[in-house]
Amino acid sequence: MDPIYFDWTVDQLGYAIARVKAAECTYFGVPASAIGLDDYDVICANGGPVRLYRSLDNEGLWRRFAATCQSAEGALAFVNEFGLLSPASWHSVDGRQGQPVNEFLVTARRLSDVAERLDAGDRKSAAIALHKGDGPLPHGWPALIEAILPTENGMFEQRLIPLSLRDALLHQAAEAIVGNRRFRRCRNEGCSNWFRLGPHKAKDGGKTYTERREFCSDRCRVATARRQKKGALANA
Repeated sequence: MDPIYFDWTVDQLGYAIARVKAAECTYFGVPASAIGLDDYDVICANGGPVRLYRSLDNEGLWRRFAATCQSAEGALAFVNEFGLLSPASWHSVDGRQGQPVNEFLVTARRLSDVAERLDAGDRKSAAIALHKGDGPLPHGWPALIEAILPTENGMFEQRLIPLSLRDALLHQAAEAIVGNRRFRRCRNEGCSNWFRLGPHKAKDGGKTYTERREFCSDRCRVATARRQKKGALANA
């Protein structure tokens, strides 16, 4: 079963990193100090209106997450664009939506490991890396629920829905392993997007991205060409 379009939320006022005391916050509804956590950094929403987007429309989002969230600053940059990894009810700081920075770093390390092994052509070890444990975090299997939805012709179909953005990213990594998919980062300076090489389905444009492709979009290709032309004129 293919996953349904997966809507996720982003706080339009952005997010910030806060240093919190374990005695003053909860983790999965339990006082953090009660489970032995020390003071730690949390990425918190600023409490603005939310924007919805469909994370699974970007097949390379898991690669972007892995490459970006190698530091607290990188995780914050990712969250400001794509939102927190888990539902707000799982963690709270002074009543605000939040998530420990370490969850981003641990998940990014796992997905980076998967990407490295997949790029080397070792799908078996990539699968092992995806499913290994991460201490207090759940196993690498993405959590999805099943839904029965009506179709345009009056029939019904079964679809799977990720429970969180983290599950959606893990699902993308799993699909990459099963489908032996290859990804490339856009060559446009300042663009962090990754795109999948190979043929795409009709719903994704029906195009085939060959090994020669260097940019995620025509916009990035044109921007790079203009930058190079401007640099050539400046050095003439």
